[in-house]
Amino acid sequence: MKQTNNAIKFLMAQYRAIFKNANIAMVAAMAAAALAAGQAQAAATESFNNTILANPDTATKVDVTGTKAGDGEYKKIELTGGAADGGKEFNITLSASSGDSSFKGTKDNALIDLRNSNLTIAGAAKTSAKLTIGDDNNATNVQLKNLAVSKSGALVLTAKDAAQAGEGTSVTADTIIVGGGESPDPASSELSLNKNTSLTSTTSLTIKEGAAVTVSGGATLGGGAITVEDCSITLGTASNTDTVGVLSTSRKLDIQGGTLEVANAGAATIEASSIDFAGELTNSGTLNVKGDVVAKDGSTVIFG
Repeated sequence: MKQTNNAIKFLMAQYRAIFKNANIAMVAAMAAAALAAGQAQAAATESFNNTILANPDTATKVDVTGTKAGDGEYKKIELTGGAADGGKEFNITLSASSGDSSFKGTKDNALIDLRNSNLTIAGAAKTSAKLTIGDDNNATNVQLKNLAVSKSGALVLTAKDAAQAGEGTSVTADTIIVGGGESPDPASSELSLNKNTSLTSTTSLTIKEGAAVTVSGGATLGGGAITVEDCSITLGTASNTDTVGVLSTSRKLDIQGGTLEVANAGAATIEASSIDFAGELTNSGTLNVKGDVVAKDGSTVIFG
């Protein structure tokens, strides 16, 4: 009898051990599955591209945050000709990019139609919060509602050097703001327009304190009323008499401060219905001014 009881106790202990281990294994499996599901939920999308833009289920708040992108965010943005917001208002913010973020036309379609949408470029460093529009191969035409290049954001427009009329890169928005009012330093915002490119506002263009703007020969920065605060603008880099850098508006150009420079041996045109000037102008090249100029107190003109 005693042997029978011992045998029963031994078997019961074995069953308990089996069930205990089974429960531990089951709990471990459930935990692993939950962790995997959480990781899957937190996974970022590699690129905000034409396909995702056209998907009716895509959220209109678009955050491009680079390598640290989390759930619902994107690592970079890559839109090509034919991309369109379809009447929806997307709010796209580029604060960092894993690899190059770009807008590029294609051989068959130059237009990227975001006329109802807003684009903001601002981040911790210009090397990562950077968007390039255009390339050396195809024309690129971008339409936006509002464009802002704020602190530590960088926007570069580029095109093929030998582009003929209609083959360059153009960006148009209702309102354009460059700069976040920051003090000029390596972290300030940056706008670069290379040859055969144009950036144009239909309503207003404001270049705020701290922004660094370069308009190459053969490029145009212009639009509606233009306000220039305490920033730096360089016109006519890499230019000649046939390819001048242009700052242009059919309305008023209000230069409230900062520095405006025509690059050494460069050529530039400044044109507006009227020009209020209260900054420092350095002309180290050839400058053509069209419009009635009112020089305010504190304005300076230097011929290099």
